[in-house]
Amino acid sequence: MDVTASSSGGRSAGIAERCAKSEDGTGSEAVEKVREALHSSTGWENSSKAPLCREEQYETLSKFVEGCFEEAKGGGAYLSGVPGTGKSLAAHAVLRSVFRFQSLDMPPAALISINCMGLPDARSVYRTLLQGFSDHCRGPSLNIAFPCRQSADGPSDGSPLNKNQADAKEQWEAIVMGKEKALKSTPSRTSKKGGSRKRARSAANERGMIVVLLDEMDGLISKDSSLIYDLFKLAKSSSRFVLIGAANSLDLTERVMPKLQQGCQPKLVVFPAYRASEASKLVKQRLEKCSDKVFDEKAIELCARKVSAHTGDMRHVLEACTSAVNAAISATGNTENRGPYLVGPREILQTLGKMQDARGSFSTREAVKALPKSQQVLLFTMWQQSIEASKTPTPLMTRRNSKGSTPPSRRLSRQSSSGKKLQDLMKLGNVYVRYSSICTQLQVHCNPLSDVYQMASCLHDAALIELETKRVHKEARISLRVEPPHLQTMFKEHVLFRDYLSAAQNPAFVL
Repeated sequence: MDVTASSSGGRSAGIAERCAKSEDGTGSEAVEKVREALHSSTGWENSSKAPLCREEQYETLSKFVEGCFEEAKGGGAYLSGVPGTGKSLAAHAVLRSVFRFQSLDMPPAALISINCMGLPDARSVYRTLLQGFSDHCRGPSLNIAFPCRQSADGPSDGSPLNKNQADAKEQWEAIVMGKEKALKSTPSRTSKKGGSRKRARSAANERGMIVVLLDEMDGLISKDSSLIYDLFKLAKSSSRFVLIGAANSLDLTERVMPKLQQGCQPKLVVFPAYRASEASKLVKQRLEKCSDKVFDEKAIELCARKVSAHTGDMRHVLEACTSAVNAAISATGNTENRGPYLVGPREILQTLGKMQDARGSFSTREAVKALPKSQQVLLFTMWQQSIEASKTPTPLMTRRNSKGSTPPSRRLSRQSSSGKKLQDLMKLGNVYVRYSSICTQLQVHCNPLSDVYQMASCLHDAALIELETKRVHKEARISLRVEPPHLQTMFKEHVLFRDYLSAAQNPAFVL
């Protein structure tokens, strides 16, 4: 017998036994530590190091911010990737490492982090920025200010948040551009080589740099895209304002803010979905400090493979592992056939099955819900079109040979013809015809084909469809990556589509 396996099995069996004897039914202290380790926020609150499996993105963003500090200039960076790929994690780690870029003669940089989904409206971002800057001036140096975490009672009298939106925008521009000093004394221009750069460096040193992270920026853009353009433009022309925006689409700046390409396009940092090996490594890293081995390594690897195959969202890997622990604890009354670990592949498969039943395909419900309305309509159209394509009957053969069967050559020819027809139905050009009709019936804006292609690219980035990108737009073929029954459940509950499906009595509704 393997001594290591035996001792490990005994230790794990002890965990299951302690869980079974736990009076409150919540499990032992060891399991509670595992729960804490698997929480998405655990261990990263004060980290300034490069996150595991995101070293490349951390280094790229860190060098960008360092360059802005060294040259005393502002600038913008855009972090893109599907949800749960470490954008916020890496960005906050870079913000905490800013002290490495500070020279001794520079005032501490103002570090501000805003989650745009928490803003009541788009224009309130200026008031929130002012609140964050005010918090920086009052608080410890090099601490990140989170103005969106203010109490629901609102700011006290005299706070920048009490200003109206127009005044807040004007004051923020004055702060980052140094206009408040320029009103008192306008420096003379110089024709000497490097004179303007030295003057900018001197001004930035006097005031200090400002680094802002706008997380979940897609929510802000959907409300007012011109605001984000103004902020990136302001960062580009400033000597102290560094803006980092994070969103869930690869080409959002090109689709929503084409003006950014005219001189103020931000630095792009792409965060790809986590691969199975990376997700597994991240879970094991979190569990390193737990003395008891609650998970079978095969269970962790299985969970990572299953979730990575759908979305690559690390949050759902952690959620699945936590749910498997809770399910195992509730079943600890019978530990005879549990195996050497509290959580094995069986518990993971059961948990993933329940998650799939509840949500569709893991994060599909959340992903579809977070899409802009135009992309939801396009996905609905693709779903309808795919059902019509799957129901297209195969042409029947009328000519048979003397034995009453269809000649193989003719059968292959007819099947090839039918397959081509199915593929043609899922070309973007044909999908667009249906999309135009549905937009008219839903009374929503119908985008041109070129924009619809970009919208389809975003659905591809969100792991909802497969899109051929090497063909001209109307010839690009599409296929769903989500099971049609899962989409059917979501669209039946969606306020925009349920009335359409009911009123039209669409045959595609029955799968």
